[in-house]
Amino acid sequence: MAQRNAIPTAWTRQKELITASQPSAVLMDSAEKAKVEVASTAGDTVKKDETVTASKIAGKISPGTFKEPQGSKSNGHATDADEAYGKVGAPTEKEGAINGPKPDTPELATFKTETATRLTNLGKIPVERFNGMPEQTQKYEFDPTAPRGQSQTVTYTSRFVDRLSDVMDEMSVSGFLSIKAGKVGGSGKGSFVDSDKFKESDLNFYISVKVVNQTINLKDASVFNPLRSESKAGAPLVDVNNFRQVYGDSYISGFLEGGEFNALVSMKILDKAKIKDIQAAATIALTVGALPVGVEGEADVGITRAHIDASTETTIQVSWSGGGHIKPMEQQWDIQSLMTAASRFPDLVADCPQRTYAILTKYDALRSFVASKPASYTPIQYENAQIYTNTLLDAFVSYKSLYKRVGEHIFGIQGKTLVLIPWSDEDSKKVANDPGARSVAGSKDTPNNEKFEASLNGLSDARIAIRRQLARIVNEVDLIENDPKLATDETHAEPYQSPVSFEMRLPTVDVPENLRPRTGPSSGRGIAAKPLTEEEQKEAAAEAVESLSSKPSQLDENEKATFISIGQVNPQLGAYFKVSGAVGDNLGDTKSFNNLEFLKSDWKVRSIHTDTIDGSLCYLAVKYDNGLLVEMGTPASQNRASVKTFGRFAPGERVTSASIEYGRRKPKDIKETMRTQILGLRFHTNRGRNLIATARESKLGTGRTVIRDNTEYEDVKVSFFDVPFNTGSIAGFFGRGDDGAQGKIYRLGIIWCKLPGTEEGDTEFDLNEIADTVNSTGNASSPYEAQCGSFKATSKGWKPGKNSIMDVDVQYPRAYPSPPKLLYGLSIIDVEKQQNRCLSLRHREARADGFKVKVSAFDDCRGHEIGCNWLTLPNDMHLETGMVSVQSAGQSVSNQSNISQSGSSHSDSGRSGSSAFEQQIWFSSAFDSPPNIVIWIQEFDWKQTESITIKCVSEQVSKNSFFLNIYSRANRRWEGVRVQWLAYPAEEDGKRVKTGTSKVERAQSERKLDEQFYGQPFRNPPKTFIALSDIDFGYNNDLRFYSEVSASTIDKLSGSFGMRGDTDMEHAVVQWIAIE
Repeated sequence: MAQRNAIPTAWTRQKELITASQPSAVLMDSAEKAKVEVASTAGDTVKKDETVTASKIAGKISPGTFKEPQGSKSNGHATDADEAYGKVGAPTEKEGAINGPKPDTPELATFKTETATRLTNLGKIPVERFNGMPEQTQKYEFDPTAPRGQSQTVTYTSRFVDRLSDVMDEMSVSGFLSIKAGKVGGSGKGSFVDSDKFKESDLNFYISVKVVNQTINLKDASVFNPLRSESKAGAPLVDVNNFRQVYGDSYISGFLEGGEFNALVSMKILDKAKIKDIQAAATIALTVGALPVGVEGEADVGITRAHIDASTETTIQVSWSGGGHIKPMEQQWDIQSLMTAASRFPDLVADCPQRTYAILTKYDALRSFVASKPASYTPIQYENAQIYTNTLLDAFVSYKSLYKRVGEHIFGIQGKTLVLIPWSDEDSKKVANDPGARSVAGSKDTPNNEKFEASLNGLSDARIAIRRQLARIVNEVDLIENDPKLATDETHAEPYQSPVSFEMRLPTVDVPENLRPRTGPSSGRGIAAKPLTEEEQKEAAAEAVESLSSKPSQLDENEKATFISIGQVNPQLGAYFKVSGAVGDNLGDTKSFNNLEFLKSDWKVRSIHTDTIDGSLCYLAVKYDNGLLVEMGTPASQNRASVKTFGRFAPGERVTSASIEYGRRKPKDIKETMRTQILGLRFHTNRGRNLIATARESKLGTGRTVIRDNTEYEDVKVSFFDVPFNTGSIAGFFGRGDDGAQGKIYRLGIIWCKLPGTEEGDTEFDLNEIADTVNSTGNASSPYEAQCGSFKATSKGWKPGKNSIMDVDVQYPRAYPSPPKLLYGLSIIDVEKQQNRCLSLRHREARADGFKVKVSAFDDCRGHEIGCNWLTLPNDMHLETGMVSVQSAGQSVSNQSNISQSGSSHSDSGRSGSSAFEQQIWFSSAFDSPPNIVIWIQEFDWKQTESITIKCVSEQVSKNSFFLNIYSRANRRWEGVRVQWLAYPAEEDGKRVKTGTSKVERAQSERKLDEQFYGQPFRNPPKTFIALSDIDFGYNNDLRFYSEVSASTIDKLSGSFGMRGDTDMEHAVVQWIAIE
């Protein structure tokens, strides 16, 4: 068997850092000879008792140390390099060893063992070092007659690469094929490369070894043998038009034999903050061995490699042809095994070659082709198209990776592990409704530079646009295939957008702060980031404040600390919110407030309420559309207070500027120290409306003082603030105040929020909808006045009898602009005895000019009369109403039509034939305090042969909800009940709204309503309403009851209610309402 040639390399002597699993290092003198046994490898056979010099071993092992693998034992077993090239040491006679010089002779290297437990001990181990080029002191004899095997051409490459086309060029893989097949190299030798992994990685290290065995192969020249087939018409099947599709432009004239080894190491750095340090460390760690280094240097490299393993996600992709088995089966691929396999690869190829390349020759090189080719045939030259094709490949791979990344971003945002960063105000102007996502593939339109929307819809559009760009690149490859001259045509426009430019159109995606790791994934002194100095910590804190405020100098230290802590919880807050400077007194003995601690970017302000007393602001409240009410200070209880409410806001309406007045009350005693207070607020909207929340009276005093509501103030100033966003509005406040009995606001700043732009339908309204609201206490639109009325079903055409049902239409005396909120209930009932008692008033339709209800005596009930009382509610007060029906299955159903406009929740507490029912009712927006609740009956379905008893009450009333209870006495059961409820502000009780109940018992038969209204008298006669809320009637006699109410004066309620005829009544309760 011929001896293999070794790769000429420099043999250096180095000392190895030994870990606990590697207790010793082996140092071998390159000038000595050693007799070794060469082990056989896959596809490799060598004589056993062959003497190999140290220089030969150097040629077979990569420069560096000769290590024992982890976990191996010093018992003479073969190491990784031993298995390929032989065991160094004293082999046994059984293994075919030959006796050589003793270990203490100069001809044999001495094996020394040292244990290094610390890095500092490495310098204490004596070691011979090299300076510059190593010196060769041993003389060697060259025998020209000795067998040296087959001649080879070896090309070794190892370098970092940035573009995938560099790897494809090195491997001679067609970029055209990679684009058309959708993967690198199609199904050929380049298919082992993961293009997505390549693009996602921060570092890519490429190792290539190409070996060509030189052989002499003399063959006769090939002869062009054209196809003889013809079509049925006699014309040749192959002509000038389809010659290239049938024959191609080249033919295979032979093959190259040898081998090829390709490896791609892709490293994705996990800690992006240390990317530069890790890149520099990886460059040293992957290239060490080519330079002579000392023991301490090699130890530092070992530590650096450990840091790289902890700091990177490493992918190793290897492909080889020829050479057979190039490493032990159980050995893992890593950097060291790659370098070792690459160095031994040429020797293995010499014994186990393989066809690696086909030799392609142009048809023009054949004399026979030139003589017989069609006269008009012109060969197509693709050589100049390769550069352009590689450019297309880089763009294709970039878009393919980008498509995958955008999909991962969408998945992460849906899973709440990623968040979108909004565009800046300047970039927001560049966001288009359809930024090129649906442009025609293959067209040569000018590339679109408009931004994609920072939302899931925007990312979805981006994926569509990426697919279009990929299609354009594929179409461009087809054009180059047909006409390669386009690749060098300067007038030919590339139909796709540069991936770099396209990526700039995508919104930024980041990890939420609460999901970010507090420390980097890498640790260790080699590439660890240094701790922040005190100065750097101050700079980081200043940046956090500046992201929220454009004027941090107008914030005190406590406010800055609060904003820093808020920013640490949500670093993206500055993209949605900005805070103004604060004015007023910043003494720390007052209570601070900051709405930014809980605000969300999608919250919208519904109204702003202010109370001003004695010329200064004492109460400030903000109500949001979600029902949340945020209060600062103490509401004024005196009649001389100036109370203002600003809201609701029209669609598209935003507060664009504001001003804050502040000053000190002039002391009566010169020794008295007064604090600066907030005196007034002014807000101005983009619809021209204004809120001026100041004192009712204001005039200038003497000595540059201002008198507000008979209170004199000095040093009065006004600070103006503009919204910092192009499309922003006010979102809340921060500052200091006192919520005691004499509430004051001492310091105040404004929180602004970014809002979507105005839509097309938000720019035109009726005149009364955009009226100025200076000093207004209501909404801009015209108020709805209450109206009331009643009717008997028989007067509307309803016919008495069994199962009599009819729709009754009611017209309001005055029509409204839109349907108002409506109350109605049973005021009169007349049912025949000893039958089912089932009467109903059910909502059918609500209109601006009236309503329609279904009047029913159902389920074999014989009704003689049904009476309905109704009331519409004004719209300038927070009033909420709804209906709850306990059906025959015991389930509750909440009505959500215009007739109720409430946000009731549902509960399935009832059962068929229930005697008790409870449901929690949620208000659509919270009240300022727990409201008052009234409830009455609209329908009952009673089939029991016993007394009918129904009562409805409210319990556990809060600002946001209450519990509605319906029950019967003595465990009697109903089949169905429906009730309606009204919630009104407790502050209006005894003022604009007055309610009450009146009871009549068996002994009384009927009662007159002649009651004085409690609380303040009405300014005008109120509108009234009455309905049954509690009944207890017998079964054996007819059930006949009536109620009526009116208020002809502002201070007295009039009416009557009770039973008629021989009705068996234990008692009945009516609920009445009077509202102005």
